[in-house]
Amino acid sequence: MDFYGTAVTAITQVYQVTIFIKGVVSDIKAFDDDRAEIQLKLNLQLTTLLFFKRISFHPEHGLLLPGKLDPFIADTVEGLLVQMRKTLAEYELVAVKYGLIDEELAIEPDKPAKSQESLLERAKSKARSLKLKGYDWSLFDKKRLNRILDAYTKWSEDLRNIMLHMSQDTLARMAESDHQGLRSSGLEPVMKRRTLAAAKAPADYRSLAGTLAEEGKTMGGFRLGKWSASESEAMTVIVEYHEYESKLKRDDLEPDEIEELKDPIRNLAWLLQNTTFTGTSSNSLDQPKIYALECLGFIDQPTEERTVFLYKLPPANLPQTRHSQPCTPSSTPSTAKPNAH
Repeated sequence: MDFYGTAVTAITQVYQVTIFIKGVVSDIKAFDDDRAEIQLKLNLQLTTLLFFKRISFHPEHGLLLPGKLDPFIADTVEGLLVQMRKTLAEYELVAVKYGLIDEELAIEPDKPAKSQESLLERAKSKARSLKLKGYDWSLFDKKRLNRILDAYTKWSEDLRNIMLHMSQDTLARMAESDHQGLRSSGLEPVMKRRTLAAAKAPADYRSLAGTLAEEGKTMGGFRLGKWSASESEAMTVIVEYHEYESKLKRDDLEPDEIEELKDPIRNLAWLLQNTTFTGTSSNSLDQPKIYALECLGFIDQPTEERTVFLYKLPPANLPQTRHSQPCTPSSTPSTAKPNAH
């Protein structure tokens, strides 16, 4: 049997066995205290299976349709579904014995109640017969069942993680090939934020050079300043300070360790500097707007054991914020030059 056929069979069997367990548990007095919790666990697994069926086996858009997945990923998904089935193997054998497994069953993700109701009632009707069979009934010993459900839940969590990765990959492909489709789906902002958050600063993105003259007193971690790059005219900026984390203050660090510890700050500055603050062409997937001051870059000040972020003043026609309110001038010169540490 090919991957697709194996996966469909496995998920169909696991789905039916899960409902079988749910139906029997609903009729066992020993589970009175834990019934609600166990049924919730089983409902969560059924929900995962229904979502997986919907996104993976849709006749036109299913992510697991033949030829759509890399063979390695397909094998991994198949192995996971088979493992989930193996975890419930003993229960499947009992369900088959009582005629509760239909290999031709078609799971309908859009109508879960319809398919579950019939299976559930049939399972409940067989619970009394189960009590007459020692081995069959022993499968529903509380400790034994909870142990199996814990293992089943673990594999189900892995399935949800794979679903998440597959969905994110699909979003990325949509962004690359169908901008309009991404907009129509309502997922464009999600994809933009995901792409933006994952951005890394290039290797040549470094501390700003030039001179920074601070002005006024600090208010909420911000103050005004005058910054000029090389011989260019000074511009008024908003200055924000970030004290080095304790690890970076140690004096026994190697240069590569220093760079690694400073990477998060570089990446944050790069992210803020490359965020869209004004309207741009509607024909491309523009970066999402972040409602913050526009970052010019960062200045590394190892002597003061801190990093400085510089921001443009907001446009004059915008409401005044705490970031843009004037401070009392009182100039303190500071040189902003790239440093090794």
